Amino acid sequence: LYVNETFSRRLTRFRLGPEAELSARETVSGFGPGVWPDGLAFDVEGGVWVTSIVSNRLVRVDPAGRDHLVLEDNDPAEVDRVEAIYQAGGLTRDVIFGVTHRRLANISSLAFGGPDLRTVHLGSLGGTGIATFRSPVAGLRPAHWDVRRTA
Repeated sequence: LYVNETFSRRLTRFRLGPEAELSARETVSGFGPGVWPDGLAFDVEGGVWVTSIVSNRLVRVDPAGRDHLVLEDNDPAEVDRVEAIYQAGGLTRDVIFGVTHRRLANISSLAFGGPDLRTVHLGSLGGTGIATFRSPVAGLRPAHWDVRRTA
């Protein structure tokens, strides 16, 4: 089970036992200033794609745990302002939603789509649409796509 710990700024992995118990907690990636991880998706190469609210960053964490910036759309002064509020312990929902943006507005989720799973769809907390772009690597086909209903 992979979990984005938004306010702890890390991507964590747990082993999931037969009775759904969690064990073997492991930090996959710790993120630095300006990154508040939210949504995530996996690619066919074992990478984890992570959205960051406020900074509108999309980061790919490779299988070795290294972070690679895929895209960002922010005003650096706004990110610095929110970072200072976070460091002072004052980050709230109102602060997050009060951030001014260029084009993206608090990207919070992503999904791979299209026939080849190379179209990335970005959802946002403050946007009015879904941004898309083509990825050089395909997304991992979600396991729930293969569930069959029986009558």
